[in-house]
Amino acid sequence: MRHTGSVNGILITPDDNRIISCSNDQTIKLWNFDTGEMTGSFNEHSQGVNTIAVVANLDTGALGRKFEGHKGAINSLALTPEGDRVISASSDSTIKIWDRSTSECIQTLNEHSNEVNTLALTPNGDRIISGSSDATIKIWNTDTGECQQTLTGHSDAINSVALNTSGDRLVSGSKDQTIKIWNVDLGTCLLTINPESAARQYQPRIRYPNYHKTEKVLWQFFGVKKGVLTYLFFSLLHDVSPLSLCFRED
Repeated sequence: MRHTGSVNGILITPDDNRIISCSNDQTIKLWNFDTGEMTGSFNEHSQGVNTIAVVANLDTGALGRKFEGHKGAINSLALTPEGDRVISASSDSTIKIWDRSTSECIQTLNEHSNEVNTLALTPNGDRIISGSSDATIKIWNTDTGECQQTLTGHSDAINSVALNTSGDRLVSGSKDQTIKIWNVDLGTCLLTINPESAARQYQPRIRYPNYHKTEKVLWQFFGVKKGVLTYLFFSLLHDVSPLSLCFRED
C-alpha cells in the first residue's frame, strides 16, 4: 500500500479530507486525512512523479488528459484560480501554459537559462513566479507571457518559492543555503536569512534537538517581522539548502 520510492510531493485537497502524494515509484496515491488509510492509487506514469496539482476528479481515478510538449522532467505545477489553465515548469528551462480543456499549449516562456524548479501563482492568477537553477526568480504576466521582472540576489539554484495570501510578499529558498523575502511589486529583497544570521538575530522559541536522531540537525521556530513572514522553519545544518517553503499568516 505504501510508496516504494521516495516521495517527491504532497498536497491536501481543498476539502481538507484527503492527502495526495507523488513518488519516484511512478504512482500518485490518495490518503484519508483522518485515518491515514490509502484510498486510491494512480498508476499511469512510466517514470517518477515529481509534482502534483488537483485538476481532475479524484474519485474516479481515471486519466483525464495528458499534456505533452516538454523535453525534460516536470518539476512544478500550478493551476489558475479559475481552473482553466495549467502551468508547468520543466528541466528543459521552459514554463508552459496549457489550456486545461484541450491540453493545448497556449504559451511557452523561455527566458530562464537553466532548469525551472519551482512555481507560484499570485492569488488572482495574474502573475507567475518561477525559480530556476540559473539563480534567478522571474515574474511573468500570465495572460501575455511577458517577463515583467527578474529578481537576482541568490548565488545558486532556487529550490522553492512561495507567496503570502495577499501576493505582495515572496519567500525564496536556494541551494546557496539562504532564504530571501522579497517585495513582489518593487522586486526588492527585504530580508536574507542564513543559519549564521538567524542564530545571531533571532531567539528561538522552540527547539527540536536530535531531529531524526542526529545531533547535527536542529530546527528552530522563528518569529520574523509580522506582516512579512510570521513563522519560518529553518534548518541549521550548514550543508543543507532549503528545499520547500510556505507562508503562515495569522
